[in-house]
Amino acid sequence: MAVDASAVSRIEKGQRALRVSEALILADVLDVDIDYLVSGVESPDRDFRTTRRAADAMMNRLAPSIADWLNALSYAQELVSADPRLLDTLKDEEGPQAADLYLDWVTQRISELEWPAGADIEIAEEDADIRVALRRAGHALVDSVFREPTLIVEGKPVRALDPWECAKSSDG
Repeated sequence: MAVDASAVSRIEKGQRALRVSEALILADVLDVDIDYLVSGVESPDRDFRTTRRAADAMMNRLAPSIADWLNALSYAQELVSADPRLLDTLKDEEGPQAADLYLDWVTQRISELEWPAGADIEIAEEDADIRVALRRAGHALVDSVFREPTLIVEGKPVRALDPWECAKSSDG
């Protein structure tokens, strides 16, 4: 914004009016709606937009970490599949009895995690449908890090059919 410091000072003191073009730029810089600049009152629309932006930013930061975690688990599975004696190195923990049970063992450990205070989601019993929808959203985020396999048909990439979708469509 091309406004010198003395003009900003006069605006702050109420000695100079804020131009509409300046208000628009200021609202954008402060990430607020222009009506909030004028009224100072939060609106449900603004609250929703702010919350959505924050959720999107968190999702964008989380996806690469999920991908890294799943890649590490995949590599660990490859290692124990190639050399099952590596399971014996889990000395201070009761590890899986066979290499093909490694990821099941990890899944069990995750389900037994004790989260720090404040890290849980509190949803009222009557809002069970919200809990289900949030779980679907979480699963979708994890699923999004997997690359879809592609088939090459006549030299062109074609989306591979999901066996689950094929099974559902053949059922009726």
